[in-house]
Amino acid sequence: MRSRRSIPTKSKGTASIFRPWHACWPRRTTPTATPPQFDFDEGQLVVPEPPTSREEIQEPFVREQEIDPAEYYPDGYHPELLDTWPVDGDLVVPADQMPPQMLDGMSQSWQQRQAYKKHIADLTADASTAGGSTADAE
Repeated sequence: MRSRRSIPTKSKGTASIFRPWHACWPRRTTPTATPPQFDFDEGQLVVPEPPTSREEIQEPFVREQEIDPAEYYPDGYHPELLDTWPVDGDLVVPADQMPPQMLDGMSQSWQQRQAYKKHIADLTADASTAGGSTADAE
């Protein structure tokens, strides 16, 4: 059984019918809940200052059309929304001041890199120790 219909041609017998929807593949993705990953080598989270402000990139008309957050957040839940960058320069948060769940979620790839670096360092130390004891034995 053929999966495509064929049409006769003059040159080589049959040709496949072009169907544009065959050229498009559906994008199969799964929703991800992975938080952004950061490097904590310095023992702190550094969020760089945005290069432009909201006022520089957004028309005033858009800001005037904003809906009051009290209208779309449920009763009793009103997070503090930041209209401007809260500090001059980069935002720096020491890792020991971050909630443990947030730190664990945001540093998974960093923790894996640290474990890998430690593993490589251990292998290198073992190889140099093994190489040194062989040279001493001879």
